Amino acid sequence: MKKLSLLMFILFISFYSINTFAQPCVPGNYTASGIYPDSVPGLPTAYVDSSYNTIITVVVPTDTFMFAQTLVIDSIGVYSVTGFPAGFAYSTNPTNGYIHGGASGCVLITGTPTLGQVGTYPINITMESWVNGIAQGFLDTKTAYYTINVTVPVNINKIESTTAEVFNYPNPFTKETTFYFTSSVSEQVSLSIYNNIGQVVYQQNIDAVKGENSQDVILNIADGLYFYTIAGKNTFLKNKMIISN
Repeated sequence: MKKLSLLMFILFISFYSINTFAQPCVPGNYTASGIYPDSVPGLPTAYVDSSYNTIITVVVPTDTFMFAQTLVIDSIGVYSVTGFPAGFAYSTNPTNGYIHGGASGCVLITGTPTLGQVGTYPINITMESWVNGIAQGFLDTKTAYYTINVTVPVNINKIESTTAEVFNYPNPFTKETTFYFTSSVSEQVSLSIYNNIGQVVYQQNIDAVKGENSQDVILNIADGLYFYTIAGKNTFLKNKMIISN
């Protein structure tokens, strides 16, 4: 009897440890039902060659109004999350992805983007809702609810002019300028413009061809010194410019 009790105790501790300490994420301290962050602030920017690790918290309400009546929610599950850059993945707490009514859970998104993945990725989230008294779940897909922007980290102090490969004219300029650059291959590249503290203020994808390229841009941003990069799988160019209204 003592051996059986000891065995049960060990199994309980093992189960508790796996389900308590091995959870991929901890939900944020939110009480109102919803998804946090919502689509307005969105997800953090992902930087090339840097580990990406962000948490989405889901707070499930206790009931919902459907078919002209109030129904008690059994659970809402994270059925699928798609649209990530290659190599990105997600995991959930609870591990099966289903959160009971009145409770909260979370989704952990991880990955390390590469230079060839610079760009914007719309993320689609499909939720499955189960309510008491109905034998079938309801799927709801939030298309492009979030986007993940993959960009190149910039150390402002290390950016220098490389006018032989990329430049813009006129420079200085007021609102309109043209970027000229040379690409060794045909590929999609991303033009990213940064202010003097490294924040991205403008981003645009360009279908570059092998050889010389140009791209007209209209910018409605404040006066000042800016830095820019043109980055793709086989391309990384950088320079600086001045806007003077």
